[in-house]
Amino acid sequence: MSLRNIIILLLTLVYFIFCYKYFNADFFANCCSVAATNGVKENVTTPIITKEAALPISFAYNSAEPDTTIAFEAIKADLLAASKENDALEIVGYYFEDEEKPDDYDDMGMFRAMQVIELISPPLDQDKIKVISKKVDEPSTAKDENFESLAFNWQTKKEFDAPKITTTSDGDIRILFAENSTKFEESEELEAYFDGLAEKLKGDKTLIAYVVGHTDKTGNASANQRLSESRARKIRRILRNRGVSSRQLKPIGRGMYQSIAPNDNEAGKRLNRRVEIKLDTIDK
Repeated sequence: MSLRNIIILLLTLVYFIFCYKYFNADFFANCCSVAATNGVKENVTTPIITKEAALPISFAYNSAEPDTTIAFEAIKADLLAASKENDALEIVGYYFEDEEKPDDYDDMGMFRAMQVIELISPPLDQDKIKVISKKVDEPSTAKDENFESLAFNWQTKKEFDAPKITTTSDGDIRILFAENSTKFEESEELEAYFDGLAEKLKGDKTLIAYVVGHTDKTGNASANQRLSESRARKIRRILRNRGVSSRQLKPIGRGMYQSIAPNDNEAGKRLNRRVEIKLDTIDK
């Protein structure tokens, strides 16, 4: 073997040793955090980095296309190794307020998280994945440099299956429902929200709440239309039982025609099975 080839081999070995130590020490801490304990979510910051830093996965402003390096395969292997038999994976996509809102998505963070599903499934089954988004503060360099914008959290199956209450990027409330059902997970958080919303509506008779039901695209259109209406009426009854005037509650069913995520995987369908509550004024 020539001296030149020996030098190249040694430099390559040093490079991979450096990358291994760097990514194991910094990557999960700063970007794609994996909760060590099931159901425990970590607060993950979204530092801005330069494109030259070449982290395993990063994004450009107004883009959901992930830029990956060869080191991402090692990160994926570590992520999958952290799972247990009945675990499910939550992917958190971060976004900035002024980024463009993609068609059929609430925000760029949701779009990013959905794109990452394609990078880890297979081997992970898509029915064990769900996605959420979170808005973060935008630094001055955001438009000029690639940035880290993901977090991963392993959850127990119970936590994964439980429908959640979330706030959309427009400030509306979204309640997720079980598949082909008007059932949603009862929780202290949701009860507190219903109590607060009822008091707000009773205290201001000029307000009106549009309670809009939606479904995924599983099944036929007429059945999904009826299901969406039933979901809306169920939330309306909850608020009526808290003393809200029927004049201030408008249940609407949109069926399967206003999806906010793709229906070709379970993570997207789960987001589409929802009721959204939008507040407006009666005289507007």
